[in-house]
Amino acid sequence: MPPTFRALLLTPLLLGGCLFAQQPPPRRIYLRQAVVHHWVNSAIVIANDPRPLRQAIIALRNEYGWIVDYEDPPYFSDFDLFDSTAPKWRADHPTERGARSVGGGFFQSEYPETPDASSSPFEEEAILNKVVADYNNSGNPGKFRLLKEAPGRFSVVGESVKDDKGRDVQVPSLLDTVVFVPEGERIPYESVRAILDALSARTGVKCFYNTFGNDTLGLIRIPSGGHTSARSLLLAVFKATSRPFSMDWFYITDANEYALSLRLPWSPQ
Repeated sequence: MPPTFRALLLTPLLLGGCLFAQQPPPRRIYLRQAVVHHWVNSAIVIANDPRPLRQAIIALRNEYGWIVDYEDPPYFSDFDLFDSTAPKWRADHPTERGARSVGGGFFQSEYPETPDASSSPFEEEAILNKVVADYNNSGNPGKFRLLKEAPGRFSVVGESVKDDKGRDVQVPSLLDTVVFVPEGERIPYESVRAILDALSARTGVKCFYNTFGNDTLGLIRIPSGGHTSARSLLLAVFKATSRPFSMDWFYITDANEYALSLRLPWSPQ
């Protein structure tokens, strides 16, 4: 596609991103979902969200059918967060601390693409690395790394946040914590809960499964146990279901909690 035409096509989106970024909190306006545009030998993903990298990853999952997990780092400073308190409550409590949300916004990444992108693990890894690198240079909250968890499965893991002086500080992934879950036959949902309960007990950070029903993982009975990382135990559960779940691991900033959500390709955001 000619560069001039490409610029004309992207101008409304880019201007929209700039306008969104100029909205004062809490009236921030975001895209409902990220979009992917394809050129002749490349593609671009455009996101605008409090967690724009996650929104971009969801778009790539749906576009190519990939299994990519996402993990928030534990944000805590005003350099990564913004005051999202309801205006009326803020007016009535001007000196009290209100709600805070992750302060991301507009993000885009252009990457090389071939017709084999959806089926090539090498191209998948290259595209994900490019998107993560572009995000880390975007000025949005947090910095991330790409982790290859298993054949056909990657994770985008938060590895640093801003401290109270605006400096980047490294943070460990909670899912790398070694936990013990007693051996036993459980349905997958019960296994996930047992793993998260063990993780909460070991770290002091409440971890819970964010679902409206217990049947999300099906009814296959599988064993779980041993001393290993929470990540490895969760991946074993997902593998046993034979369904292409991707995992979203959200940090709830003001509660110091993590929520686990699971999704299949093409599921709504």
